[in-house]
Amino acid sequence: MKNNKKIVLENGKVIEGIGFGDLKQRPVGELVFTTAMTGYEETLTDPSYTDQMIVFSYPLQGNYGINIYEEEGSKVNASAMIVNDLTDEYDHYLSNKSLNDYLIENKTLGIKGIDTRYLTKLLRNEGSLRAVIVDIDEDEKEVIAELKKVEFKDHISKVATKDPYHIPGLNKRVALIDFGYKRNIVKELVRRDLEVYVLPYTVTKEEIDNISPDGILLSNGPGDPKEYTSSIDLVKSLIGHYPIFGICLGHQLYGLAMGAKTYKMKYGHRGINHSVRNTNTKKVYITSQNHGYCIDDKSLKDSDIEVLYEAVNDKTVEGLRNKKTNDFTVQYHPESHPGPNDTDFLFDKFVNLMGGHNE
Repeated sequence: MKNNKKIVLENGKVIEGIGFGDLKQRPVGELVFTTAMTGYEETLTDPSYTDQMIVFSYPLQGNYGINIYEEEGSKVNASAMIVNDLTDEYDHYLSNKSLNDYLIENKTLGIKGIDTRYLTKLLRNEGSLRAVIVDIDEDEKEVIAELKKVEFKDHISKVATKDPYHIPGLNKRVALIDFGYKRNIVKELVRRDLEVYVLPYTVTKEEIDNISPDGILLSNGPGDPKEYTSSIDLVKSLIGHYPIFGICLGHQLYGLAMGAKTYKMKYGHRGINHSVRNTNTKKVYITSQNHGYCIDDKSLKDSDIEVLYEAVNDKTVEGLRNKKTNDFTVQYHPESHPGPNDTDFLFDKFVNLMGGHNE
């Protein structure tokens, strides 16, 4: 099996490297970058990275092996892993396999020996691009022509649960609508002894009413929020009937349901050191983020929702509050603990929104 590979970008650029992981794969995806220095297990398994090829800007990957307790999904959801330097010599008390072996098990291709600094700067300048990783001898013109025809749709259906399931708890009952949730979200709910119903994104309001939840949590997930019109309608039907907390895609869907607009960012926010400011208290938090779409703050004028959090670097919307219901949403991931505990209080805020813990 050939391990000489190349990344072919839709703009015609070609970057050569050495394949690792499952060399039989020929991944196609949207090329994006993350600035995270650690956490490749969480990143690779995050359902929000569906149909995306991840450039890891930090040079060395693989040095602490694989710890399956850090997985955010049941498998690798990223299309491919692009790194500068890979090591099979790992050292961590919970790890039991190398990153290379893990990618082989998950039928995922990686490519190393890449100037990831150059590639990251390219994406910052030109924006996210479609790309494919192929054998070194494939015809580039044919590959580019093929690549320009590729469309990525129905991301949620690839990662969200098809069947509802129940996690018992002694406190308030939460309906978690799954658009591709990260496992740590459920862990945070369970840690507070909440009763959790994980529901497919195709769930109806009637089915939710039959559960009689104390609150709704709208999960993260992949893709363009504007595509999910049925989910937007579902959220619209729930507002005012239940306390709601939205995370990432859930935040965007809530905004759209309230009449806001979204847009695709040039290259998005992906990493674990993004600074976010509370617009009321001016307090700054360090957050984990992974999103390529954003709420347009100009579309919120004269609406019932206000910006609760904003990004320090580019002033984009990072959180909303419904002025009538006190529902709140965040664009970042409070369950990821990058601060390490900067924003996990939001889950307690959600409990309080539902009326607090049962006596």
